Amino acid sequence: MSRFSSDFEIKELIHQYKEHDCLWNIHSANYKNKPLKTRAWAEIANFFHKTPNEVKRKMRYLRAAYVHEKRRVDASKKSDPEAPHTPSLFYYKEMDF
Repeated sequence: MSRFSSDFEIKELIHQYKEHDCLWNIHSANYKNKPLKTRAWAEIANFFHKTPNEVKRKMRYLRAAYVHEKRRVDASKKSDPEAPHTPSLFYYKEMDF
């Protein structure tokens, strides 16, 4: 199994994922369209020369880390609005959609 080896690849993966709103936007008319979602994952996987399961796994990890970091940021804003937690994820801003 090959890995996403650079920050650029990870940011590009996030960009590709964002372009296919059927994968993440629950308000999209195509969110429940499984054949379309399967094609979207396949397109992303082909772009990176990886399997759909590899890109799904990586996006699941990236989203989980982002949600964890976002909770820390939001909690720190409530407890100390003048000195909120600074996100440590290099892709934090890219995931804010």
